[in-house]
Formats: sequence, structure tokens, C-alpha cells
Amino acid sequence: MNDPTRAAVSHPVLKQPPLLTSGTVTPEAVSEWESACQQYFLHSKGITDANRVSLVAAGFQDRLIQAWWKSNNATLAPLSWDDFVSEFRAQFLDDNWDINLRMSLLRMRQKPGETFAVFIRRFEMQNALLAGTTRHLSDTTLRAEITARLSARLQLHANSASVTAIPSYNIWKKAMFTEDKDWSEKRAAEADKLLALHARALKLNNPNSSNTNAARAPRPALPPPASSSSFPKIPTLTEDECTLLRTHRGCYKCRKFYAGHIGTSCTDWPSRPYQPLTLADALAAQKRFEGSNVKKATKVAALSATVEDVPEDDQDRDSDDDDLAYTPVPIAALYARSTCALSNDLEDAWDSECVPPSASPPDSPTPPVHLVWNASISSAAPGTQFPALSGILIDTGSPANLISASEVERLNLRRRPLARPQSFTTAFDGSETEASEWVKFQVSLSDGSYVSRAVRAIVVPSLCFPVILGIPFLDQNCLLEYEHLQARLQLSVHRDLLKQITMDVPRTPACRAAGPEAIAAVRTRVEELAFVESLKLADAEFKRRFADCFPADIPHLDHLPTDSYHEINLKDANMTIVRRQYDCPKKYREAFK
Repeated sequence: MNDPTRAAVSHPVLKQPPLLTSGTVTPEAVSEWESACQQYFLHSKGITDANRVSLVAAGFQDRLIQAWWKSNNATLAPLSWDDFVSEFRAQFLDDNWDINLRMSLLRMRQKPGETFAVFIRRFEMQNALLAGTTRHLSDTTLRAEITARLSARLQLHANSASVTAIPSYNIWKKAMFTEDKDWSEKRAAEADKLLALHARALKLNNPNSSNTNAARAPRPALPPPASSSSFPKIPTLTEDECTLLRTHRGCYKCRKFYAGHIGTSCTDWPSRPYQPLTLADALAAQKRFEGSNVKKATKVAALSATVEDVPEDDQDRDSDDDDLAYTPVPIAALYARSTCALSNDLEDAWDSECVPPSASPPDSPTPPVHLVWNASISSAAPGTQFPALSGILIDTGSPANLISASEVERLNLRRRPLARPQSFTTAFDGSETEASEWVKFQVSLSDGSYVSRAVRAIVVPSLCFPVILGIPFLDQNCLLEYEHLQARLQLSVHRDLLKQITMDVPRTPACRAAGPEAIAAVRTRVEELAFVESLKLADAEFKRRFADCFPADIPHLDHLPTDSYHEINLKDANMTIVRRQYDCPKKYREAFK
């Protein structure tokens, strides 16, 4: 928006002088007004160099500028156009407007995320305001100043041999623009590829994701059920039927067991004629559902209960437990890529014989290598000062996070009771194990460059690994496991967490020639010192010029009296001021009667 307190330029008719509105005159307004005057000289006839100044003066709308023109018309009208513009700037702009504008130009830097095209436009537009002055930057100086203020990546490209050999400023600018555009497009393509890979992994790990997406999509228009004249009205669900649907993951709309969706995303109606729901129907649907799951994946360890909410007692909760609460979801089985997810003996399970070979051909029946993450685990429990290193198995098929009891004791983690004990069936001998506690901790890299959100894991008596992290951990921390590359990608920064960060610090040569940025910095400092010196000289000249106003006999402020600050002497202290005795001036008295 235009500032109403600043002067603006309006030039609706090219054959008429441009209008400079009332307000404070700025360098931008003077530059725009000068360009509009050039358009007026080009499109109007009968304008000569002698009458240019007199013709454009008719467009001044500010009273101060009009008064200045009327008072100095005799000396301003004969001036050439360039001299008149210089005189106009000296009269209505600050004394050091060009120096301040130059200093503001030299303080500019390329902002994070700003493209080269946007930055160079800002820089060139600021430099265009200095056109016609000694502070204006030439193409050679402009190229060096812009290079010194680019980002580190663009500076490296600008100082390369192929770019420094370009003689023309315009060709150099196009080369830099092409490099920045190619890099931005390449980065955007890599980000799209990672997002597509993440979406594919989520689809493979969660076959019912289409139902979730369908729940978020607008609900389609459904055909109404058959009229009541053909079939009787569908009765309301009874309490027993609601219990069966809730226990066997049914839909309350289509009234089918293990439907794989909920009522809000259901597009079906109950079959007609309607048959009441029975326990036999529920068990038959459960048998079909479990049979289909056995064909899809190998069952490693069955869970016979559900994971529910943590009790709401204040004594069993921390202040930050609200954002860590599990959503109660029934778990039928734990599917994992590991062949030893649960075992009876910790020593036997931790032995290397449970780990598959490190590499196997694609057609080999041997399972692929486990993806083990050697990370640090820390908690807020008393007595835990430093994170402890632990072996963590990443299982993209596990719907729960698990931790062994021995690891809990080693890390001194605080145990919290589950709302309902969970029964586990081991995959080796079929024995049942009960878990009734859970813990909370954080996972971080050894170098401290990554720290996960708080993890909630169920405590089990024994595991083949100290910790098994499944889908809840990957989803909560926005992580993607790429099995083909044996990598874990953090989607927010596109980083592989399994690779250590290595810093390759290039050796700095003992002596090298000063680059454009060093020359620009020296020039900037020299100009700042020159400006400070000019201010000192101006201050001394001001004091010398008005020395008569500050005589040496004036006492110091500390020596002035404190009981009186001002003394006003009247010509006649006894004079009485007489007020007028009439209501209005005499010449208007007759009109008011």
C-alpha cells in the first residue's frame, strides 16, 4: 500500500506533465518522477531543452515545492535538465541520502530460502535509485558486491573457473539464475520421490489405509434402501448385537463382522431380509478373517488382548503423558520380519545364532538381515544421568513397541501399570506370558544429532533384542524404513539415521589472493570511516560558524542557580491590560443588530 504521507507520481496522460503529489519526497518518488518526465518529453511536441524545466514545474502539487519554484523561478528555469534534477534532490532530500542508500545497499544479504532472481532484483532496484550520482555501482562493481552477499552454495558456484571467466554482467547473471533454478528443481524432485516412497511404504505396512483415506474423503451419495413396502424396516441394534460388533470389529451400519471400516466410511446397507446377529455368525467371520491373515504373513507371536488407555490416576501419570497416550486398538497378531521376535530365554535369544545371515540372494529361502539400530535410550527417571546404548530392532510389521524386562532394569526405567494385563503366546513352544507394565523413554543417536519423541513400550519378560520398535514409533516420529537400501529416513530433513554424520573440512591454504568479498568488505569499511570523518568536519564547521551564539562567558550548567530558572523583565510592571468592552468589532456591529 502507498503511504499517504509520502509523495507519489501520477501520469495518466503521456502528453501532459506528470503529477508529483503532496507529501514527503523520497528517492523512489524522485526516480519515478524523472522517468515519467522522460516519457512526457518523448511523447509531447514542441518541447526543447530550454523550456523542459518550466513545463514540468506545472505538475508540482505540493505547496512547499510550488513555493520553492516560484521563489527561485529566475534561477531554476535556465538550468539544464540534469542540473535541475540535481538541484531538486539537494533541496528536498536529506543531505546524505545517497550515502545512506549506498550503506543500506551494502548491508543487503540473500535471505534463507530466497531465490537468486528475487535477491538480484532487490539489489538492482536499490542500485537504480542511485543512477546519476557518484554512488551508483557499475556492472563490474555490482557483480562483485552481489557475489559477496550470496548464499554459500551460490558463492561457490560464482567463484568457479567457468563462471569467473564470463566477461559480460548480463551473461553472468543468466548463468547464476540457471544454476539456482536447476538446483531448486532437483531438490523438489528428490523431495517428491521421498514422499512417494513414504506413501508406498505406508500402503504396504497398512493394507487398510484405503479405508482410512475413504473416511476422510467426502461421503458419496448412497442409494436409499428398499422401500418398506417390499421388506420390513431394519430393527435397531440390540445390546447383544452391539457387543458382538464391538468385540469382532464390525460395522454398525452394514452390520458385518471384520468389515475393515467404520460407519462413517461405510457405503453398504444390511442385507434384506434382515437376519439378527448371532455368536455363530461372529465366530465364522473370525475364522475367515484369521485364515486370510495367515495367508498374507507369517505369524510370529499372537497377542490375546487389546492395548487400552493408561489409568487416569494422577499418581500413575506424568505431566507429559497426555501427548503419549495410546489409542485403544485391538491387536490380533504381531507380524514381523524377524524370526525370533519373542523367545523364552534372553541369553539364547540374544545369541548370534538367532540372527539370519548378513546377506542372501533374492531367491534364497533364508530371511534377509535384520535392521538393527544401535541408538541411545534415555529417560527422566531419577538416577539416570546419561543415555545408555542399546540394540534396537526395527520391525515395520509390529503394531506395538516392546522392551525386555532386563533392559528396563538396566536402564532404570520407571514402570507403569497397564489398564489390563496382556497375554503373549511365544512363537517357539506356545507358552503364554503375561505383560502388565509399560515404560516411557526417548531414543537418540550417539552424536546427539537426533532425538525422538517419547516412546511408550510394553514390558515383556524376554525378547531376542532388548527393544523392538514397530509401526507406532515410525509413525509418531515421521520415519520411513527403506529396506532395499538398509536405511531409515527422517522425512522432515531427508536424512538417513543409520549413517553417521561425517564432516569433511577442507584445508585452508596458507595464503591466497583476496576474493571479491574481501575487497567489498574493505571498501565498505573505508567508506564508513570516510563518512564518520565527514561528520566530524561538519560538526567542527557548524561550531565555528555559530561561535557567536555560544560565548565563552556562559557559565556551566552545574554552576547555574537552582532556585530560579527564568527571569522575565517587563517594560512597565504597573501597566494594566484593558480588555475590550464590546461584543464584536465595530464594523460588524450594525449587521448583528
